Amino acid sequence: MRPKLGTFKGMLEVEHADPELATLEADPSRDSGFDGGTAKGIAKRFRATMQIIRTVSKINKLHQYNGLRYHRVPGSNTEWGLRLNQKWRLIVEPSGEETENEKMRILRIDNHYGDN
Repeated sequence: MRPKLGTFKGMLEVEHADPELATLEADPSRDSGFDGGTAKGIAKRFRATMQIIRTVSKINKLHQYNGLRYHRVPGSNTEWGLRLNQKWRLIVEPSGEETENEKMRILRIDNHYGDN
């Protein structure tokens, strides 16, 4: 029996708040059916970012990937953002930092500037 993604020892446990994002990560053929109001190519960048999240052993290691620009979302105590492109961010909620049970909850893909 194969272990679930993100449950290997020494890796972050990953959970999707939105089942559509879980499907988008797992099935590249869904790209054309996913717009989520986002620009073309965001689904591919989302999957690439998820691969990075699933390979790090600690949440704070995301800071070493400068292109992701891992940062706290202004006005939120719990949400953090990872850059997908100039306009779009993957919003996540880390928990258990500095412990053995670090987890990353994937919340949504969000327009960084709030415009259309």
